[in-house]
Amino acid sequence: MKNIFLYTLGLMLVFSSCVDDYEDANPPRLLDAPAVTSDQSGSTIDVVGGETISLTLNIVDAQAGIGGITVTSAEDDPEFTSNINSLIGATEGTLVVDYVVPFTAQGAFTVSVGVSDVQVDAEGDDANKTTTVDFSLNASFAFAAPIFTLTTDATDLDADGVLLAGDVMDFTLTLTDVPSGSLALAVLSASGGSLDYNQADLDALIGSSSGSLSGTFTAGEASATGSISVFLVDELQARSVSGSSADILVRCPSDDDISNLYAAISHGVSRDGVEYNFITTEVLIERIDAGTFSLSDPSFGEYPIVRGVAPSTATRFLSICGSEIVPVAGEFFQHSGTVSEDEEGNIVMDIEWVNASGDQGITRLTVAPCTAPDYSGDYTTLASGTYGSGGVNNYTDLAASVTLTSIGCLDYEIDDMSFGLYAAAYGDDAPAGVITIDGTVITGSPSNVDQYSDPFTINGTVNMDGTFTITWSNTYGDSGTVTVTP
Repeated sequence: MKNIFLYTLGLMLVFSSCVDDYEDANPPRLLDAPAVTSDQSGSTIDVVGGETISLTLNIVDAQAGIGGITVTSAEDDPEFTSNINSLIGATEGTLVVDYVVPFTAQGAFTVSVGVSDVQVDAEGDDANKTTTVDFSLNASFAFAAPIFTLTTDATDLDADGVLLAGDVMDFTLTLTDVPSGSLALAVLSASGGSLDYNQADLDALIGSSSGSLSGTFTAGEASATGSISVFLVDELQARSVSGSSADILVRCPSDDDISNLYAAISHGVSRDGVEYNFITTEVLIERIDAGTFSLSDPSFGEYPIVRGVAPSTATRFLSICGSEIVPVAGEFFQHSGTVSEDEEGNIVMDIEWVNASGDQGITRLTVAPCTAPDYSGDYTTLASGTYGSGGVNNYTDLAASVTLTSIGCLDYEIDDMSFGLYAAAYGDDAPAGVITIDGTVITGSPSNVDQYSDPFTINGTVNMDGTFTITWSNTYGDSGTVTVTP
């Protein structure tokens, strides 16, 4: 009997040892992570900066009990509150996270809410499991960007509407309002020239919702399309806004007015690899402003003579700084070269050019003998038309006189583009301008403006009897049809 007891006890000890070994080798499986759903996670939620939005999660089965939550988003320390404390230890429940949208949020971003349980592994270490639900938000700013104006003083421009190298233009930056409260950053910059202003005035705008700053823009040495730019950022939202002044046409002036009809002789290579030598043509160059001149054929005959096509409409101008012909970045044709004078004081230009299609050439321009009639002299005029704002008044048979002075083969300065109207209707000075008489066609220069910068349009014809018939108008409402008699 004693032997049976000992045998039984031995079996029990062996069995117990096997169970312990099995449990050591096969610890209990951890429970599943919390099962969590949300009706809001499947679509984008539109929000506004500063808004508090409730994110609702349904915890349907947390087998190990609810232990806590995490909330993550684009910002380092998201602001939120929740009812998690009332759910600790429960296996199910409704979690509500009240998330505060940052004022700086803009566009699409994600808020992630993680629900964790409480579990330990066989060694007693934390083995919590977490289920994360992502919410897609699309944020808009709560307040408009800072509001400002940036103005320049157009009276500082010359008669052609350009600012010559080294000349100065006044500007004013006015901060009208910062809807979100105050300004955090203000930056001024310029292209085509440099700015001069009081840094203390700019600093005074920081932390303010309104204010102003005045300064000057000094034109650079090179011809360019310049501007003044401003960049502002508000304090609350870090919302930025930028803007620029109207374009400022900066011009390095030409040493000479090179307007004239020129004989061109060229050699080079076309885009097709065809070499050409000693082709000749005539090109007309006319002044646009102090450093820019129109050019009737930027290929100097290569297009019509070698390629058999019409002259290109691209880059029909030359940019001249002092005595240098300067290529203009981004233009289809790139012209470079020099302007000089021959022994008799006539303009000579040596030009190298290439275009974006591979045509290229070397050209010399010399003043072409003028075979056109010389229309210089004094003329009597008789005009009818309208005057006053919007052209509400009529006039007829207005007699006056004008003088044409040759300034090139086909170009003439006219001492009164209104043909007596400014003096008769307003008691004002006569506006001078430039006209071109090419064959029987009369046109006004595109740069023609009066003393108030009002553009003039002039067209006309040379008649068989030697008289001219001219029509003209400005944008104010003045106009006329004029018979011009030698």
